[in-house]
Amino acid sequence: MAGLGLAAPLGHLLARYTGSLATIYAVLAIACLIAAACVDLTRRATSKLSALPMPDIAITLAATRTLLQKRTALPIAMIAISACIFAGLSTYQSAYSASRHLNPDLFFLFFTATSVVLRFSVAHLMGSLPLRELALTLILLTAASLVLFLFNGGSTSLYIAASVLFAAGYGLSYSTLNTIAVNLAGEHGVSVPTTSQIFTLAYFLGLFGFPMVGGPLVRGLGPDVMLLGLLSAAALNAVLATRLE
Repeated sequence: MAGLGLAAPLGHLLARYTGSLATIYAVLAIACLIAAACVDLTRRATSKLSALPMPDIAITLAATRTLLQKRTALPIAMIAISACIFAGLSTYQSAYSASRHLNPDLFFLFFTATSVVLRFSVAHLMGSLPLRELALTLILLTAASLVLFLFNGGSTSLYIAASVLFAAGYGLSYSTLNTIAVNLAGEHGVSVPTTSQIFTLAYFLGLFGFPMVGGPLVRGLGPDVMLLGLLSAAALNAVLATRLE
């Protein structure tokens, strides 16, 4: 969450002071190399540790069809929709903020700060709460933030409040829905590792796929229509959440 939230304002800062987009991509490339080095160091360290034998896990059409026919399909669909909402709001935040004469960096900074604080403060308490009711609450918080974004005429305070509310609703959704998916897989005799992998793939499908829809919406009809689309997606998620029982 810190990386997702800070990438945009740091990129804006670098572009402002260097006047070069190439510098931003060079910094990102260096960050990728550092991440790759960390992964390799971790691989070498863990290869020396004893571990339980793990079966090979492969995503097959048969296994995917089976889990999508069960209740496990609901949280998988919900995380894909949630990822679409995040992709739309973050990717086109500059277009939205420009229409309201706001600073888009405020969204990313407050989103990041709120997400990180919540992960360290309340995430460990989530397991003690009823997960289905929690998922619905988080979705409603996300929807409420979208309403604030939609009706904000240019207030910085309201912009910050909407960003914090969105971080609270969306920021805790992934872990909550993932836990629900895993629990449902166990209850219905579906492979838990396969469910987790399909869940993650659904998240990235929504995250990287939605801009293909959001881009034409913003270019052709403006950011407000895109926000209405995201609000409709949140409403669909709320309906799915009521069917998790």
